[in-house]
Amino acid sequence: MRHTRGLAPLALAAAAHAAAAGPGAPVANPAIDAAALLRVAAEAARHREARPVDEAAFIAMSGEPGTVILDARTTRIVPAGTQAAAVRPR
Repeated sequence: MRHTRGLAPLALAAAAHAAAAGPGAPVANPAIDAAALLRVAAEAARHREARPVDEAAFIAMSGEPGTVILDARTTRIVPAGTQAAAVRPR
């Protein structure tokens, strides 16, 4: 409990700052670029649409030499099953 008491003033200051900025105010964080995220997502969607791969083709391709499967699912979903050769980023 001792450590959490020091967080109360910080949380209060953050809440006051957020309230003063108002709803919909841009977040002052240069690492957040929603427009760039949407551009990249649209580009990825166009790429996928131009290169459809059904499950049978995916399984066949996964056995080809040099194929890398990047498993980017959350750790909560992974126990449901995965490709034996999949690479999980850490």
